[in-house]
Amino acid sequence: MDVLYSLFDVNNQRLVNITQENTFTNTLNFVFTTLTDDILSISDPIIDRFFMNILPRIHYNVKSLILNSLSRERILASDYPNLSELKIFNVNVKVASHYFTDQQVECMIKYRRFPDVKYHLFSLPFMFDGLQFLDNTFPNIIFNHVIRLVVDDNIPFEHEFFMRIAWCFPLLKVLTVYNATSQSPILNYNDNQLYPTTIEYPYLTSLYLLLVHGDYVNRFLNDRKTHLPHLTVLSVNYNDLRNVTRNFTNDRIRLNCIQLKQLSIGPQKIAHSEDFYAYFPLL
Repeated sequence: MDVLYSLFDVNNQRLVNITQENTFTNTLNFVFTTLTDDILSISDPIIDRFFMNILPRIHYNVKSLILNSLSRERILASDYPNLSELKIFNVNVKVASHYFTDQQVECMIKYRRFPDVKYHLFSLPFMFDGLQFLDNTFPNIIFNHVIRLVVDDNIPFEHEFFMRIAWCFPLLKVLTVYNATSQSPILNYNDNQLYPTTIEYPYLTSLYLLLVHGDYVNRFLNDRKTHLPHLTVLSVNYNDLRNVTRNFTNDRIRLNCIQLKQLSIGPQKIAHSEDFYAYFPLL
């Protein structure tokens, strides 16, 4: 945004050509976020210049737009034939319905603590390939196009939640989990007990568990609880991994780890044992 605004139409054709490259035009963010997560608007003169002079010349490159309710009308007046992602902040359902007149509008509301409330507002069918920051409350919709998902909550994610994730996101390939709260001890079966249903993520290749309670590491890596036949990338806290694998000797975890080709365990450097390399033979 800053590069486009500063260098577009300067008296230097080489710089103008550079500003029109995909690096600077694929994503346009018309929102400022403060350290306290407040959403601020870009000034009207900047919006006007983009609307009149810049967007008509780069609109074909734009794939992602980030707007707020004040800037949306002028920016969305342009045509974006390759737009695949649209984020609008501080907009209500009534306003959104104006833009999605021929489609159903779905709203997901995420409460963390007042006044921190986040809305996911989108039309159906959901056509984007990524979705961020789902919590325990999301609608039972099949997201056939989503391959990247981030789930985040301070309320425990239990077995039913991950069953719903597997059902609602059947083509999921990349999953990131943020939750520092332990699962219910009543529902958190030990390693040798069979869960009522083993959850399978048949296409999941990358799993990021670096900022979670250790229960979730066990939940995903224990093959009696979760089946991950194609997992090749794992990010996890080393101490959690060591505890769950019992210093890389726990056979219940081995099956979900045997195909790993990339393992991220944080910044610490550790001299690994023979058991470690036997546990992850492809590293």
